[in-house]
Amino acid sequence: MPAVAELPAEFEIRPATIHDAAAVSSIYNHYVVHTSSTFQTMTESLADRQQWLSQRGDSHPVIVCQHHDQIVGWAALSVFSPRQAFARTAEVAIYLDDQWLGRGLGKCLLSRIIELGRQANHHVLVSAICTEQAASLKLHQRFGFTETGRLHQVGWKFDRWLDLAYLQLTLD
Repeated sequence: MPAVAELPAEFEIRPATIHDAAAVSSIYNHYVVHTSSTFQTMTESLADRQQWLSQRGDSHPVIVCQHHDQIVGWAALSVFSPRQAFARTAEVAIYLDDQWLGRGLGKCLLSRIIELGRQANHHVLVSAICTEQAASLKLHQRFGFTETGRLHQVGWKFDRWLDLAYLQLTLD
């Protein structure tokens, strides 16, 4: 696994607050409308994201990357499955404002969310990534995630079938 990614001095990664909901939702909704990064097809409301943020805890944190006063990206650990045997498995999500892609911020967010997964005593982190998203697949693989499964034609978006790759990282 690569060393912890260095965050440029003008950026800060911090825990998300309810006040970040609008920015987090705006970043996510861009991907809902324009990309296959998420299989969600309908945008979410501010109230949806506020509720989502209010239900988070230490085991499933949300972090944001901030540049001055602007949220430029976020990452989260979410419940992988509500069944008790999966309690130490979490799902990773990372989204960057599309104006900030290619600057290494995804590496910084992924590095930090992995560390928070360790601190939360998770055993495995899982990421479900559309196979069209080569940059996301490569990023996760650079951090030691390995593809453990592929589901073919399980998502229908933009008038085409999409495949989904499951990647996992064992933490301990």
